[in-house]
Amino acid sequence: MVTVGHGAGGLWGAPVLCPLATSAYEFFRGAKKNQETGFWALTASLVISWLFAKSIMNAADLGYAFGLVGGLAYAAYYLSFLLTGGIIYRLRTRFGATSLHQFLGHHYGRSALVVFSLLLAVRLLNEIWSNAMVIGLHFGPQGSSPYILSILVFTTLTLGYTLKGG
Repeated sequence: MVTVGHGAGGLWGAPVLCPLATSAYEFFRGAKKNQETGFWALTASLVISWLFAKSIMNAADLGYAFGLVGGLAYAAYYLSFLLTGGIIYRLRTRFGATSLHQFLGHHYGRSALVVFSLLLAVRLLNEIWSNAMVIGLHFGPQGSSPYILSILVFTTLTLGYTLKGG
């Protein structure tokens, strides 16, 4: 049901938010009436593409391995975002917390805050590495020279961009 709703929303909303290209130039340049794509639209597109690279690969793999059930199971994962949003909203309204870190430190002490921060760091590193692996798989089989080289280049560029303040 989530997948059907997502698909219907995309079919309805896409032409409204992103008018259809009427020429090859508009399609390939991302331009409309000779106006280039805006900075924020392009940035959002790149961020979403990078963030969901692994998710798309997981959904495809599960769909391939288990058919419709695999794809729906992975789609159900996105319900966790709604649950997490509800929990954070409750922490803000019921406890007056301004962040998860503030809530944990106040209610469970410094040790809980440190453990949560370490787990969060591990999770973020895992996310970065898994997305880098997806990039690598587009350039060659796992472990091959093109695979490793593309991951190194991708990671170096991303790290450089981040260190510059991007």
